[in-house]
Amino acid sequence: MAEGKKKILNRDQKSGIFIFIFSIFLYFYLIPNEVKGKATGGMKPSFIPDLLAIILAFLSLLLIFEPFIRSLKTKEKIFINEQPIKIPSRTIVVSAIFFAYIFITPFLGYLLSSFLILAILLFYFGNRKWYIVIPLIFVFPLMLYWFFAKVMLVLLPQGRIFY
Repeated sequence: MAEGKKKILNRDQKSGIFIFIFSIFLYFYLIPNEVKGKATGGMKPSFIPDLLAIILAFLSLLLIFEPFIRSLKTKEKIFINEQPIKIPSRTIVVSAIFFAYIFITPFLGYLLSSFLILAILLFYFGNRKWYIVIPLIFVFPLMLYWFFAKVMLVLLPQGRIFY
């Protein structure tokens, strides 16, 4: 790279900054205020959410600092870009799909809504091979259901339409 050229923050770094701020909000505000209950076994109810928030913060820091570490090896200077952040349309569509998932889960239950949303996501991202899609939309949510409902004894939404 020629002397005097600036390197800007890339999309991964911008995402890393946003995710880091979110994980701090999650760890210090959202989890302490929203995860209620006392430890009945060995772990307190906030153990898994706290662990996930810490892992999320660590991975976001890797996203942020990876180019800086690489630049130390190549002796390049990195500066912050002052341009506005552009939100890709895929981000908006996937966010809308996840918001729909949040709203339909209490009505349809965990399993049925997971089957439906996973099928929509796979179709949206271009996977049209039904011999892959059909087993995936059933096996993955069933494995998660078994792990959380049967192993971890977490109550998952059953759905209002079935009662």
